[in-house]
Amino acid sequence: MAQQIQELINKIKQEGIEAAEQKSKELDLQAQAKAQKIIDEAKINAQKIVQDGKKEIEQMKITTQAALKQSSRDMLLTLKKEIENVLKKITQKNVNDSLTPDSLSRILGSIAEKTFSEQKENVDIKVLLSQTDLESLKNGIIAKLQKELKGKIVFQSRDDISKGFAISFDSGKSSFDFSDKSLADYIAGFVNEEVAKIIKEAI
Repeated sequence: MAQQIQELINKIKQEGIEAAEQKSKELDLQAQAKAQKIIDEAKINAQKIVQDGKKEIEQMKITTQAALKQSSRDMLLTLKKEIENVLKKITQKNVNDSLTPDSLSRILGSIAEKTFSEQKENVDIKVLLSQTDLESLKNGIIAKLQKELKGKIVFQSRDDISKGFAISFDSGKSSFDFSDKSLADYIAGFVNEEVAKIIKEAI
């Protein structure tokens, strides 16, 4: 009887141990499955973070490159403008220095003589000068031309002309502007083209 009870106790123990071991295995498998799931999710999240990071870096690269290009364009435009301003001042000074009373006297005398020698009909020339140049020339070329070509050429001053002259061959209805400003602008146009070409080649 005692042996049977002992066998029963042993059987119950064995079954309990086996059940516990089975439960432990099940818990271990569940833990492993959860751990693997966490690892897999972590890998997916890590890949997503890396991909998002790459996209963000690429976007930053594109944005930075665009900003650098724009900054470079702005800098070149500013540089070009500064160079043009300096060259315009130099051109303006050179034009002003060239338009002396002596040079104006030669130019106007040549224009008047050539015009009247080539025209069969009478031509009324009107020359507009600065007040200063008009005063300087009135006893020289102006007096000479008005004496030789009396009634055909008129000299007047114009406030917006500081150097050079404007000339009309139809009594002032239309005119050709050879003032310092117009000549400087005209020359600067060619100079600016060369500046733009140099900057483009430098780029």
